[in-house]
Amino acid sequence: MGNPLVTIVIPVYNGARFLREAVESALGQTYRPVEIVAVDDGSTDDSAAILAGYGGRITVVHQANAGVAAARNRGIAAGRGPWVAFLDQDDLWDPRKLETQLLGTREGDDVIHCNARVIDEAGNVVADSRSKPQRKAPPGLANIIAYRPMCMCTVLVRRDALLSVEGFDSANRFGTDDWQLWLALAATGRRFRYVDQVLASYRVHGSNVSSDWRRMMAGNDYALGIIRSQYPRAFDAEAERACRRRRQLSYLNVAWEHYEAKDYAQAAHYYWIAARENPYALRPWFYAAVCRLPLRQLLLPRLRALASVIRRGLPQPYKW
Repeated sequence: MGNPLVTIVIPVYNGARFLREAVESALGQTYRPVEIVAVDDGSTDDSAAILAGYGGRITVVHQANAGVAAARNRGIAAGRGPWVAFLDQDDLWDPRKLETQLLGTREGDDVIHCNARVIDEAGNVVADSRSKPQRKAPPGLANIIAYRPMCMCTVLVRRDALLSVEGFDSANRFGTDDWQLWLALAATGRRFRYVDQVLASYRVHGSNVSSDWRRMMAGNDYALGIIRSQYPRAFDAEAERACRRRRQLSYLNVAWEHYEAKDYAQAAHYYWIAARENPYALRPWFYAAVCRLPLRQLLLPRLRALASVIRRGLPQPYKW
């Protein structure tokens, strides 16, 4: 038998700035066969013209603006491959990304993800690796809740697995629709596998949804609420602890936004809330107290930097 067809879904909304680079990185894959389905989600810039310029090399689907989740679902429906890969309009793949992931496929694999570097608007490398040690822990619902281990541009999913949970939730307009899908797949017992290689580039710029922590916090609550209602039996004690950790991390990020805005009272408030989610974690209690000190503007950034250095020096106990 030959290699299985891979459908590459690229949702596009006013993405002209980086779109050519993304499409070229999909066309440049060493793996064959592939089909590229770009879904123009009602763009008003030059995106449609850029996509049209590729002719028959890619399939282009146009729709009225309905959001990225709906665009991804439309791309899945338009494709034919038993495997589906997702590439956002501003991200990039290394040429051997798909080949490397599929070469090591094992029976029963439903989701295969890898690591990604972080690049800026100009394509300069900001970080060599996007994954943290915890993201290499054995897969499961609790790990996905607590650490959000998968970047969208790194994931390869079996079509039947996507269809079994009805794809992405188009009602999720918070930017957490991808995470909600991984939660659904984990809650239904789908098998995840991590390829410990950097095979993609995740681009950070001013338009990234993930930089809006308030929206992400609302999106986290929405996604977890939906998955908990759909799959209540999947939320064992470990998953519940992971939920508390996820909420705590969200509150910590919002607290830091207030701190950077010099709104120290609100920063302390959110640090206290974060601390209550896990009373045994000392960091939020300590940061909340520091926000009340006269030298808080100088102290907290240095403490955060020190904590980051300490965390980077910790051993990485999990590898799979």
